[in-house]
Amino acid sequence: MFRRLINWLNRSIHRRLLALLALGLPLLWLASAGLAYMTARYEVNELFDTEQVLFAQFLASVDLRARQAGAEILPHRPQEIKDLFDDDHSGGEIDADDFAFQLRDAQGHLRLSDVRQTPLPARMDYTGFADVKIDKTVWRVYYLNDRARDLSIAVGQKLKERTSLARVLALGQLTPWLLTMPLVLGWIWWGVRQGLRPLRSLTDQIASQQPTRLTPLAAGQVPDEIAPLVHALNALLARLDEALDSERRFTADAAHELRTPLAALRVQVEVAQLANGPEARRKALGQVLAGIDRATRLVSQLLTLARLDHNPQALAGDAELVALARQHLLDASDDATARNVRCEWPDSLPVWPHPVNPALPDVLLRNLVDNAVRYTPAGGRVWLEDAGQGWLTLANDAPETLDAETLARLGERFFRPAGQSASGSGLGLSIARRAARLCGLELSLSLREGVFRAQLRTSASHLKAHG
Repeated sequence: MFRRLINWLNRSIHRRLLALLALGLPLLWLASAGLAYMTARYEVNELFDTEQVLFAQFLASVDLRARQAGAEILPHRPQEIKDLFDDDHSGGEIDADDFAFQLRDAQGHLRLSDVRQTPLPARMDYTGFADVKIDKTVWRVYYLNDRARDLSIAVGQKLKERTSLARVLALGQLTPWLLTMPLVLGWIWWGVRQGLRPLRSLTDQIASQQPTRLTPLAAGQVPDEIAPLVHALNALLARLDEALDSERRFTADAAHELRTPLAALRVQVEVAQLANGPEARRKALGQVLAGIDRATRLVSQLLTLARLDHNPQALAGDAELVALARQHLLDASDDATARNVRCEWPDSLPVWPHPVNPALPDVLLRNLVDNAVRYTPAGGRVWLEDAGQGWLTLANDAPETLDAETLARLGERFFRPAGQSASGSGLGLSIARRAARLCGLELSLSLREGVFRAQLRTSASHLKAHG
């Protein structure tokens, strides 16, 4: 049962705060009451102890020789003296019967006492305070032995009166607290609700978000304690919105790009069906196979791009970029030879280790090399240039159709320059740019004196993050 109550409280910040404050305030009040009572008790004891000492010193000034000469020292009207301290006449809380005193001579004979002659124990050789019990009542007694006058004095007071007075004083201080506690608890309840209003407002804003368009949360008037949460949520919403936009664009572009090769495949199949002779059918089927190859390449690149878009965090590892570039040029040599393109790489290039999972630069360099081999004119070449430590430059002879305006658009998804005879999907450089960003590299494209260059270097953000 207790565990269920705790779980119920923990499910709500509002309930938890109210429970802590509603329980903590009475506990604080009780602790304050105890402290006030102990302080009042101490002060009351100090006060009455002082009064007892002064009264004992006053009694020590009594001249017992007047008693021996026949003078009457004992009060002859004790009832009137008692009535002087009665509550009904003086309005006080303390009864005269709560006080007692005795005055004895050196032989221990009682010479003077209170009206009731309370039997306080005699201590002829002791000076100081003592708590004694008389008829089940505890008394606080002060003893004074004056050897110069041969007197022994005892002044006592019931302890219960001190306790009662201390209780009255403590309650007098704490009663306003007790009376105002319901108002304080109500104020706490209202204050907690008001304090949690920004959370409710934030909840309403999040609930009103539309999946088609995620808007930032208002962060102008939120408290400092919630501001980091709002900023983190806004950053998350921005990333989600960007991912959704990218997915929508990707889906639309992919549908558009796949429509053309699929339509071409359908036309080639229909041509094969209508072909009159084996040669015409063989040629049509060859076109079908070529179309299937183009569609396969397009789908493969689309899947690669989607994988990079949805898995932006590269795994830890270490890759040697120059060695990877050489390997991809070697792998593409056969295809390049078939296209009458030469692949060259010097052995003197400096090594370039880079802290990234080798799978990402593998995608990056494979697409750069494939793009260079595919679009280099026949008789041209593709080569690696020595640009110094921390740089990797892949160069190739540029096609005649490549100009500055076209260069500025290279890397856009599904963009292919006009007049291209080589097959392609327009995704190779787009994939390369995305992979370069995930690797912590900057990819820059340039065209100079008929040579197209793709240069890689470590990005500033990657250098800052890795020192």
